[in-house]
Amino acid sequence: MHKRVLYTDSRLELLRQLREDKLLSLYVFLCTAKESKPDSHFIRSDFDNIGYSKSTVRLRLRQLKENGWAFETKNNKIILLSYKKIAASYGVAMDKHKRKRYYGDSLKELLARASSVFVIHNIHLQQKHLLNGEKARYKPTFAQCYTQGVCLSVRWMRDVLGFKTATSGTNYLKYMQEELCVIERRKPNDEYLGNVKNVGIEVLKNIENCYLSQKGGIFKRKCCLIKTV
Repeated sequence: MHKRVLYTDSRLELLRQLREDKLLSLYVFLCTAKESKPDSHFIRSDFDNIGYSKSTVRLRLRQLKENGWAFETKNNKIILLSYKKIAASYGVAMDKHKRKRYYGDSLKELLARASSVFVIHNIHLQQKHLLNGEKARYKPTFAQCYTQGVCLSVRWMRDVLGFKTATSGTNYLKYMQEELCVIERRKPNDEYLGNVKNVGIEVLKNIENCYLSQKGGIFKRKCCLIKTV
């Protein structure tokens, strides 16, 4: 099976906007096709060798034309719109030097790979080599995935990938942990702030990374540790 391909920006803004418009799968088809050929001019048979079924190719080509991402010339050549122009239409600058490229066997793997790189990049960018309050003179094997509001949680994962439900965040977080990186829960357990009857439900809004347990306890999430090497 041919690898699927995703071109996106380092902060995954394009990815989130395409998902919101329900065009992400179509965009991945376009990126995969472009990766198979150095130019943007295709004939119909060129799409038969990029790992999609013939019925899917027919569907995607029709959708590309409907969305203005593909044009057919008089001599039956198909021209695919540049990924840079697609990104620009969403207000995202993505030239060749800023483009991030990911490969995977499925859309799920593409998104998980992109988000895992995003997580690691933000850990080091925001912490600036600070680990546990001490300046590190080396690249740490484990880095805190919790600083300045960045927490490797289901909700954080959902927001990074542009999903609406927590279930999707859970699935991708689990997939990342099993396939792409090592995530360890920090000890001691999450900090107990009190029962909701005593401290009030407003705590969940006023303090970051808090959650309500089934028994009415309010806890503040401790940071996870994510292996970055």
